[in-house]
Parts: sequence; C-alpha cells; structure tokens
Amino acid sequence: MIRALNVLTVKIVERSEHTRVTCALVRLLREAVPNSSLPTKYTELVMKCLWKVIKALPGWMREIDMVRVHFIDCFYFSPLNFFLSLM
Repeated sequence: MIRALNVLTVKIVERSEHTRVTCALVRLLREAVPNSSLPTKYTELVMKCLWKVIKALPGWMREIDMVRVHFIDCFYFSPLNFFLSLM
C-alpha cells in the first residue's frame, strides 16, 4: 500500500505543472521545518518529493519558470521572513 502511494505521488508530481509543484513543495517544506507538531514522516515526504523535482529539473528547464521558483525560495527562506514567522 505504501509503495503504491509513493508511486502515485511521484506520478502526480511528474505530470503536474512544474513551476507550481516546485513552488508548492518549497512552501510545504518551509512550513514543515519549524513546526515540531507535524509528524517527521510528513517532512520526509515533502523532502523526498522535492528531491525528485530537483533530479527532474534538467529535463524541465524549458517548462519551468526559474525566476518564480527563485523568488519563492528567497521569500520563504530569507532570514527576515523566517524570524518574523517565529514571533
């Protein structure tokens, strides 16, 4: 059952709009890391999906909006936004 869900998750990520899926995974990771109430498995799943996306990036370069992905990365992982979210 777990294996089937993993395969389904990978297929969904592969067939989704790549910019949106990448940005969504970055946001999920940003929300999961400082939140100790979330199960570790959740964070691990987000990281595994993001790793799959990173491995697929060379093939997605013509389809993905790297400027938008970079903006999302900078927005969610800037030190100012991180510290403001802890308050």
